[in-house]
Order: sequence, then structure tokens, then C-alpha cells
Amino acid sequence: MLRPFVFILGYIRYKADASAAAEIAELCRRQGRIYRRFEFSEDRRSVEVDIPLIFARSFERACESENIAVEVSGRFGLPALIWRYRRRYGIFAGALLFLLLSACSGSILWDVRIEGNSVLSDREVVEILDECGLSVGMITRGLETAQIETRALIASEDIAWISINILGSVAEVHIIEDDGLADDDVIGSDIVAERGGEILWLEDIRGYQVVEIGSTVSEGDLLISGKYPQLEGLSQRYTTPRGKVMARTNREETVFIPYQYEKKSYTGRERCQKYFIFFKKEIKFFENCGKMYTECDTIDTVEYFELPQGVRLPFGFRTVRYLEYEKETVRRSDGSAVELALYTLRCRIEREAADGMLVKKELHGSFTEEGYTLYCRVEYIEDIARLVPSEE
Repeated sequence: MLRPFVFILGYIRYKADASAAAEIAELCRRQGRIYRRFEFSEDRRSVEVDIPLIFARSFERACESENIAVEVSGRFGLPALIWRYRRRYGIFAGALLFLLLSACSGSILWDVRIEGNSVLSDREVVEILDECGLSVGMITRGLETAQIETRALIASEDIAWISINILGSVAEVHIIEDDGLADDDVIGSDIVAERGGEILWLEDIRGYQVVEIGSTVSEGDLLISGKYPQLEGLSQRYTTPRGKVMARTNREETVFIPYQYEKKSYTGRERCQKYFIFFKKEIKFFENCGKMYTECDTIDTVEYFELPQGVRLPFGFRTVRYLEYEKETVRRSDGSAVELALYTLRCRIEREAADGMLVKKELHGSFTEEGYTLYCRVEYIEDIARLVPSEE
């Protein structure tokens, strides 16, 4: 009998006096009883034999009829394990869940792998696919990938092409993002100045250039036209204008930092909720929340199980923590106000002219009873070109 079947069926280990070894062996041979192990103890005073569970009752009766004294020294195999842990229901529930997942794993979508995206994040692509009918936990049999691809193209303007291939329990998604070149066929647009400044140079110009280097323009002035001047005897020529118009620009920024502000002071009290995530279902298994706090910060953390290869499994844990705090009014110092104003100004400059080059910055500030005000005049070199529909 093969060992896996012996474990599944189970067996009992019997112990008898060494003088009865020959009688037990002859009994098993005469009645056709199968045994796995027949060994003497180290002191040669006893012998042990393993009998499959299905033959155990008949073996005991045969030994009793032959006046052979045997006793059970151990029970082994799957039936013994089940009997030993019969009151631990979680083990059986887990085993049942494992068998269910093993049986269904080949027909359930476990992972979505995305390639080709640079502008869109993986999370954004997954959300688009979810809205279009493709998500982890779905049955892969009968899944219409062509329809999902069409829905995804309609749902997102950033996706120019998409292909979905179902390989076993994994969906491989290949996309090509829209690079914005599709507007080459659009007729009737111009490039105007997004803000005023002095023109320094132009790059990669396509269309009819209206301004010259060194000229000064205001916001909204025409820079490059999509309509060429009409020559006598020729038809009107149109194009979609392109190009960079680099200009020296000036901006004025003002940052006010008040002395009085509200600060969070955490009390140390915390409430928590825990969920088990199984595909798209969430099962709450822990909560110490009573009456919710009036003011609190919410920290929501989701962690999925992963295989060593980095493949994320569709189940994990979600933890929601509520940290209570109280607000108190505090006053910042003059130095702190100046430091915060400079930091706020730096963040604003980086955000508003991310692609520009900072040339000069002039700062001055003033203190009042309410707070500190920082004034700044900033000079940039930046691209002021902006594509707009033509007015004609």
C-alpha cells in the first residue's frame, strides 16, 4: 500500500510481547492481513506492528480468538489527526477554504499585470478595468476581453490602445497611452501667450510665426498662427501650430503667516477596526470602537499577501485606526513665521513654474500684530506658449 494512501486511511500501532511475534506474523499471513511495520523494541522484549485502520477491528478479534494479548500504542494518519483536533473548528474551516481555493484557482482571476503605462499609474489602470468589467476574483471562463478593451478605450482618453490576454489565472494587460499627437489632424487653432513677457527664443516652430525675438507680449497675444498668409492664386493653408516660445517673465507673490494657529494635541486614545479582505469582500473580525471621537485622525491601511515572486494575492488585511486629538490655540515665534513663509513661497514657486528656470528673486517682509507677510518678485525664463482654438 502506498504511503499517501496509508496516511489518508490511517493505521493503528499494536504492541505485544516478543514471544508472540511469530504467532502474530503467522496470523497476518494466514488471514491475508496487510501490515507496514514489524519491529522489535531495543531490549527485544516487545514487538510492534502497524495495521491499517480498515483491518484493525478484524485483527483485534483474530488476536482475541488466538489468545494473543495486544494493546494499542498509537494511532496515526488523517483520521487520527481529525479526531485529535475535532474541536478546533478553525483548522477545518481553513482546510475547507484551501481545498475550495485549490479547486477553483484555475478558473478565478488572481492577478492583473499591467505593462506599457507611464502616465497612468497601475492603480488608475486597475480602477478603469474594474469599471469596465475586469477585476480580481472574477470567473475567467466566458470572459469577453474584446468588449472590455472597447469599454476601456471609451472610458479613458489617456489610453490609445489596449490588449487583454487571460493566461490561466493571470490577466496580462498591455496598453499604449495617448501621447497627444492625435491632434495633428485638428485644424483651427493658434498659440497664444499664457502670460506676458519678453521673447528670448523660439524652438521647434510649426505654423506662421507672428512675434520676433526681443518683442514684448501680454497675456493672450497671438504668438504662432495656425493659418498661413494667403498668397495670390493659391488656396488658404492651415496647420496645427506647435513650438516653444521661451520668454522672460515676472511674477509677484505674497505669503501671509498668522501668529495664532490651532495645533493638534493627541490624547493617546485610539480605536481600531480590522477586516479580512477576500477578493472584494471585507469581513470585520475585530473592533474596539464604541462611541466615535468628536475629533480624530483616520488612518486606513490595507496590506495584501504576496508570493516570493512579488505576485499579490487577492486577500489580506485592512486596519482602520482612529486617533483622538484636541485642538489648542498656540502662538508661533517671529523666526518660525519667517521660516514657514519662506517654505510656503518655495513650494508655490516650484508648483507654478515647474518647467521654468528661476533667474532672479527679490524678497522683503513686514511684521504686524497679526502675523508676518512676505513679498516676493520673481523673474523666470519659461515657455509661455499655449494652444487655443482659433477665433476665426
